[in-house]
Amino acid sequence: MSVKISPAKPCFSEDDIKAITDRIGTILSNGWLTSGPVVQEFEKKFAEYLGVKHVIATNNGTSALACVLKALGVKETTVLVPDCTFAATAHAVLWTDGSIRLVDIEDPATFNVGVATVEREFKEARSRNEVVSTVMVVHIGGHPVDMDPIRDFCRDHNLFLVEDAAHAHGAEYKGRKCGTLSDAACFSFYPTKLLTTGEGGAIATNNDELAERCRSITNQGRRTLYTNDIEIDGFNFRMSDVNAAIGIVQLGHLDKWVDQRQKLAQEYKQLLSDVQQIELPVERPYAKHNYYKYACLVRPSYASSADDIKKKLSDRGVPCGMTVFWPPLHQTTFYNKYNETHGYPIADKVLPRQLCLPMHSAMTEAEVHYASEQLWSVLEK
Repeated sequence: MSVKISPAKPCFSEDDIKAITDRIGTILSNGWLTSGPVVQEFEKKFAEYLGVKHVIATNNGTSALACVLKALGVKETTVLVPDCTFAATAHAVLWTDGSIRLVDIEDPATFNVGVATVEREFKEARSRNEVVSTVMVVHIGGHPVDMDPIRDFCRDHNLFLVEDAAHAHGAEYKGRKCGTLSDAACFSFYPTKLLTTGEGGAIATNNDELAERCRSITNQGRRTLYTNDIEIDGFNFRMSDVNAAIGIVQLGHLDKWVDQRQKLAQEYKQLLSDVQQIELPVERPYAKHNYYKYACLVRPSYASSADDIKKKLSDRGVPCGMTVFWPPLHQTTFYNKYNETHGYPIADKVLPRQLCLPMHSAMTEAEVHYASEQLWSVLEK
């Protein structure tokens, strides 16, 4: 029998579907479709979940990033951005009239930046008389960045620190939720994420002034929907009540889904621990990994490339195409102009070897067993 595992899949039970449709029915009946009481409820619940004072819902994760950077005032300053990230992280800087400097991976096993690679780019920027205002970090694949050294560095140099937490719903650093470890954090609720609203995003912060500016920016520069007084050049970044209705139901399952993914990750580890050709994901002592991705590495000594293995697994119904991220930004057509002469050796060495095995909250242990069996079979030939 042909087997086809989904690489990623939003998780909705029959009860969830009914709860969401009931909520949407109420929204349609009362006629308030844009950002309103349901968005406010979602913001309150997500703030309580994270343990922060403010959550501002947005229409996607990219607009959340742009909103925060606009509110922080990065215009005509340099922002340090991971080389290993989705382009939205860097796009948001350019859209808010900042300049970017790319930061190489420091921890190859987690694909994350670290304080040493951040400090290198900071010093390089300063040597060229650039004004550095902000450091952005991304918790790649759901594994937290080692935040304390970077937080200390930012404090010592009077820099803003922003988390791109698009992968990090429910992940934790030293017992604290990712998204609570910086001046502001930005989440994405795209359908592949652990928590989805269909399309959507959110800003999380404990800074009252920053939260107020972000709310205004998301609403065309107005404090409320009921005024035309413009305080700042803003945008329409609002989330709708329809999207928020999905998010409220999803949020109730988030911790359960993180636990489920951790169990699936342990199953993978048990089944694949003896595979010599593959390096399995790690979970650093400070981290609670949410396993948004189950990102392995093909060892350099193995004869077949990661691309060869992916192709063979795909032919067997095990898709592995969702990387974190290949190519790195400095190798893309647009961002190649930001490629510094010292290069990004860790990203160049590590990222082509990625092998992201299927992982999602609705995945079964039987599917993990099938994916593992097919990987063993491919590697033994």
